[in-house]
Amino acid sequence: MVNLGKYLGSDCMRKIIELNLFLYIFSIYFYGVFPHMFFVTNLLGLLMFLNCLFYIILNRKKIKISPVVIWMFIFALISCLSIYKSIEQDVTFSIIRILFSIFLVCFATSIYVDSKEKIENIIRYFIYCGFLLSIYALISFDYSLLGLRRFDSAGNPNVVSILCVVSFIFGIYYFLAKKKYLVLLTWIPILPVVILTASRKGTILIIFTIILLIFLNNYNKNFAFIRSILKIGILMVTTFFILNLTPLSEPMMTRMKNFVIDILNIEQVEDGSLNSRNLMIQKGIGYFTEKPILGHGLDQFRVLFEKEPFGRRTYSHNNFVELLVSTGIIGFLIYYSIYAYLFGIFVKYKLYKYFLCNIHLTLLAGLFLIGYGEVQYYDYKTYLLLIITNAVFQIYINSERISRRGKRLVNLNIS
Repeated sequence: MVNLGKYLGSDCMRKIIELNLFLYIFSIYFYGVFPHMFFVTNLLGLLMFLNCLFYIILNRKKIKISPVVIWMFIFALISCLSIYKSIEQDVTFSIIRILFSIFLVCFATSIYVDSKEKIENIIRYFIYCGFLLSIYALISFDYSLLGLRRFDSAGNPNVVSILCVVSFIFGIYYFLAKKKYLVLLTWIPILPVVILTASRKGTILIIFTIILLIFLNNYNKNFAFIRSILKIGILMVTTFFILNLTPLSEPMMTRMKNFVIDILNIEQVEDGSLNSRNLMIQKGIGYFTEKPILGHGLDQFRVLFEKEPFGRRTYSHNNFVELLVSTGIIGFLIYYSIYAYLFGIFVKYKLYKYFLCNIHLTLLAGLFLIGYGEVQYYDYKTYLLLIITNAVFQIYINSERISRRGKRLVNLNIS
C-alpha cells in the first residue's frame, strides 16, 4: 500500500510549494498590471503558509525560528499598537493586514528554504518574472510618448524598474556562477525597460549593486582595491558612453543629473519631483518630533501631510521618514535591526568568500540605500528578499560549521 503521507511530504508537496512561490513572486511583479492583484498576492501568501505548515507536519521537520523572523514579528506587533495613535485607524489597519500577510510568507519561507537548490529555484523565479514583466512593459508601452517618463500600463515606473534590476542582478549569478549563458537573453528586454522608466532609484540600485559586487568579489585577492577601481571606472565610462548614444536615455540622464546637483547642493534644481520629496522629508521630520517614541500610527504621514496648505494625500517617498513618523524611534530601530543583523553575520562569518552571499548582500545594501526614495516597510518584495538573504547566509554558515566539525574529527582520528 502506498504511503500517501510520505509521498506528499517528499515529492508532491514540494512541487506545490515551489509553484506557490513562483505564483507569489509573479503576483508581486505584476502587482501594478492586473486589478485586484492585492487580494491575489495575499491569498497566495496564506496558501504558502498553509502548504509549508502541511509540509513540515508530513516531514516531521524541526522548526528553527530565525532572529530575522522574530524581529519581523516584533515589528508587526509594534505596528498593531500604533493603531491607538492613529488619526485614521482604518488606514493603519489596512497596512497591519499587509504586514501580517507578509509575515506568514516570511515565516513559511524561512522554514521551507533550507538548501542551495531551493534558493537557486527562487532566484530563477525572480529572473523569469522580471523577463515576463519587461516583455509586457515593452509591448504595452505607448511609443508615441517616447522621451517622456510613461510606463503606467505595467505599473509604477519606479517599482517596475526596481523589480527589473533585481531580476538583472540575480541573472548575474546565473551567468557567472552557473554558466547559464541563455540568461543574457532576459537582459535584452530588462535593461531597456530600466532605461525607459527613467527611474532614479532603479538606476542607483543597478549602479550601486554592481560596484559593490565588483568590490566584494575582489576583496580577498591581491591588488584587490586597484583592480576594483579599474573595473568600476571602465564600467562607469562604458555605461555613460552607451547611454549618451541613445535618445531613449535622455529622461533618465536628466533626472540623474538633477539628483546629483540636488544632493551636492550645487544649485537650485527645477525638478518638481525632487523639490516635492525634499519638502516631504522636512515635514516628516517635524511630524516625528511631535511623537518621537511611538509615532503617529502606520501610514499616517499621508493624513498629516494632506492637512498642510500645500499638501496632498500621499506617502513620504522615504522609508526612513515614513517609519519615524509611523512607528517612532522604537519601530524604526526594530525594523532596521533586521538589516543590522544580516550585515553583522555577513561580516562576522566572512561570507564575502561566497559569490551567492555577495549577490544577496549587494541587493540588501542597495535596497537599504534606495530607502531614501522608496517606502519599503510594507513592501512584499523587500521582505521576501530579506528572508531569502537570511536563508542564504544561514545555509553557508551551517555548511562551514559542518566542514569545521569534520576537520576536527579527522584530526582527532589522526592523533
